Amino acid sequence: MTQLDYLLAFSGGLDSTTLLHLLVQALKNEPHASLRAIHIHHGLQSHADEWAVHCQRVCNQWQVPLAIINVNAHAKPGESPEAAARSARYHALEQQMYENSILVTGHHQDDQAETFLLQLLRGAGTKGLSAMAEWKSLTQGWHYRPLLNYSRQQLVQLAQSHHLTWIEDPSNHSLVYARNALRHKILPSVRQHWPGYAKTLCRSAQLLAESHELLRQFAQEQLTQWGTTKDRLPLSAFRECAAPRQALLLRTWLENFNRPLPAQAKLGQFLNDLLTALPDRHPSLNWATMTLYRYHDALYWRLTASPVINTPICWLQFPKPLILDAKRTLIASFSQQQGGLRTLTPDEIATLTIHTWHSGGRFHPADRVHSQRIKKLLQEWQIPMECRHELPFLYSGETLIAIIGYGVAKSWYATTESWQFIINKKT
Repeated sequence: MTQLDYLLAFSGGLDSTTLLHLLVQALKNEPHASLRAIHIHHGLQSHADEWAVHCQRVCNQWQVPLAIINVNAHAKPGESPEAAARSARYHALEQQMYENSILVTGHHQDDQAETFLLQLLRGAGTKGLSAMAEWKSLTQGWHYRPLLNYSRQQLVQLAQSHHLTWIEDPSNHSLVYARNALRHKILPSVRQHWPGYAKTLCRSAQLLAESHELLRQFAQEQLTQWGTTKDRLPLSAFRECAAPRQALLLRTWLENFNRPLPAQAKLGQFLNDLLTALPDRHPSLNWATMTLYRYHDALYWRLTASPVINTPICWLQFPKPLILDAKRTLIASFSQQQGGLRTLTPDEIATLTIHTWHSGGRFHPADRVHSQRIKKLLQEWQIPMECRHELPFLYSGETLIAIIGYGVAKSWYATTESWQFIINKKT
């Protein structure tokens, strides 16, 4: 049985302290699970160092390993302090996870109701109004919120009954933050008239989550029928759909990237530009770190700050994986049956380098009778202009022997006992 790695985001506050207590009790006799805690030191409060000491003391008492991680949580221009802190926190937490990790956080019923109302006030659709899911897949492992059906008052009672101590963050009472203004100024009045509002709003969030999932499944089935891939959405059938369905399909495709979606207004304007632009135009949409663009009647995406190989990279340790940049690793594997790059001599391996393509040059792929201009080949392979500078070109000395992912030079090709290449890309 796989060992499960429970990773608690431990702030030292009421929610995470109560959850730590519950996890310690639940897992103490579980041989196939381990528990560790992570305290994110944002450095935004004067008492931050004291909080880290408190968390260490609590974890020592319960014999739970604790890692204290310092992050830069200062907001960038145009970014809210809450969003900046949340982004820094989750990025740091995910860096500590493995494939078998379960990130556990102490979000409770009141948090869920507040999130629902905040999303409603921001004009969110079914995805935003679904609020927080109990389980959510991450790049590595899962995110689990086991307390969503428990109110804050229930957690207070549980903590007091077990004589737990926790931190009170003074920023939780600052009305500068939207969530605090909602919590302290508006919801007390709501509670007077609708005492069970939190449970009711959470039920609405769950119903909307189910509706969103049904819409997502419908859209995903449609995209699959069209031959859509993670990197490419064909537009021929897409054009025939009504505008609301187009928006749904596009959002569903973008959600596969596990990245923030563009603002509704920007997405609507892009859809209009996409469907009205002349065939030789290439409308695009930029947001966050993404670029969406049309090429050869299909839609593509790329990271805005795409990696570029500025200088040749020597592959002296071939066939060990070669790191191209922070986001891409080139991997070689040997096959007895498949066709690909022939076996290489030690002298040839000593001169292997990866270059980028700028313009010009010819290449003779193994499946062609004659060599052709590289530019023409890239057009035939439907590689957009925006992506061509990212392609790894494999050289032996001065000779171009392969364009990784697209072709091997004819004189270097073997039908069996050959090298295959893939690019492992972090998105």
